[in-house]
Amino acid sequence: MPEPSSKTSGQRSVVSNTGPFISLEKITDGFSLLRSLYDQVFIPPQVLSELSPAQSYLKDRDLENLVIIETVVLPEDSDLALLDAGEQYAIALAMKKQLPLLIEERLGRDIAGSKGLKVSGIGG
Repeated sequence: MPEPSSKTSGQRSVVSNTGPFISLEKITDGFSLLRSLYDQVFIPPQVLSELSPAQSYLKDRDLENLVIIETVVLPEDSDLALLDAGEQYAIALAMKKQLPLLIEERLGRDIAGSKGLKVSGIGG
């Protein structure tokens, strides 16, 4: 189970990559787990674009009051260039907001950890 996230303005907040959302889709009522752990889940637009159908993903899963889409400028970083766009921007957003990151892909976790981020998959 993921550890409680950092508090932002008194709320349990985290940044997420695409993988945890895909994993939660496979579990019956999986998004209730996300709601029980976090008050705010920040994602960059690049993560939303990797979810299908992107234009209605949050509404269809009743995540509009939980997930906050926030843009971030991608830093020049040769390590990040090894990752896909969703991972790159999710790591950059977690660094900007100084929040833990939900990410499941091993290389992304390793790179995020090397940048001092606290990382977890949805299962901890």
